[in-house]
Amino acid sequence: LVKESGFAIATVTSALAGMASGFGLIGAAALSAGKQLQQINMALTAVTGNSAVTATQLVYVKDVANQAGLVFEDVAKGWTRFLASAQGNISLNEARDAFRGVSLAASKMQLSVDDTQGVFRALDQMMSKGTVQAEELRGQLGDRLPGAFKIAAAAMGVTTAELGKMMKKGQVASAEFIPKFAKQMETMFHIDTAKNVNTLQASLNRLSNEWTYFGQNLNQAVNATGIAGRAVDLLGKALNGVSASLPAILSGLAGLTAAFVGLAASMAISAVVGLVVNMWNAVAVYNVATRSVMLFATAINVANAAMTRFPAAKLIGLLLNIIVTIGSAVVGYKMM
Repeated sequence: LVKESGFAIATVTSALAGMASGFGLIGAAALSAGKQLQQINMALTAVTGNSAVTATQLVYVKDVANQAGLVFEDVAKGWTRFLASAQGNISLNEARDAFRGVSLAASKMQLSVDDTQGVFRALDQMMSKGTVQAEELRGQLGDRLPGAFKIAAAAMGVTTAELGKMMKKGQVASAEFIPKFAKQMETMFHIDTAKNVNTLQASLNRLSNEWTYFGQNLNQAVNATGIAGRAVDLLGKALNGVSASLPAILSGLAGLTAAFVGLAASMAISAVVGLVVNMWNAVAVYNVATRSVMLFATAINVANAAMTRFPAAKLIGLLLNIIVTIGSAVVGYKMM
């Protein structure tokens, strides 16, 4: 019965530990996803100027991420930059079509995250400058997207040599080039914009996105970022209070240290004084003993002289020698 009870307790304990670990993992996911979504919302709202418009843009971002099988955060950051550079140059629908086409092509070619971001960055710069230059097309875009220059020439309906001359003269307008370039990529890579990209990496990214969306929804339900933010604020106030009290704390520590130092010094001085007194007493005892020995030696000399001149005094001399011997022994014992 005892063994069965112990096994039951161990099982329950293990289950509780697993539940605590699971809740911790879910809480961390909610906090991370909430923080990420907050950053994306703020960046998009800075571009759109309207939280309602931002909400519609996030729906579009999720749709592109799901169709292309790209990571939601990467798509959101890429779209935010591209939208900012596209405003005032091309329409919103043209910008969306171009971004979707490039995203699908990048996913189908299985470009890395860095290369995909590099493609978006090159298009951003082209759109921002207003004209396509060789630096972005041959360099940034061409280094990450194989055959980019040929695709660009085909999109503009010219040869690569003619495209090079047009770029030198500043005759390739970004507003015209980028939508045509995205359409040409769809043609070159046989992309159906109505279908999802079906690769293993795309499926893994979709799974990762679902975990992110779960964290976002959970955060909205329990307001994990709000709770964490308030906790951080309280911690900051506590640290501020400690900082404000730091001079008083240090002053108190300095006073306490000085008291300990004074006590130690007092104890050291008392020990030194005691040692000096003991040494002084020892010297005094030594001097008394030395004088006593000298007196005893004088007495012995006198007794010996008397015994030499008066034989009758030999007995008295013997007694004196005995007394002197006993006295010397006593003095020597006290000096030890």
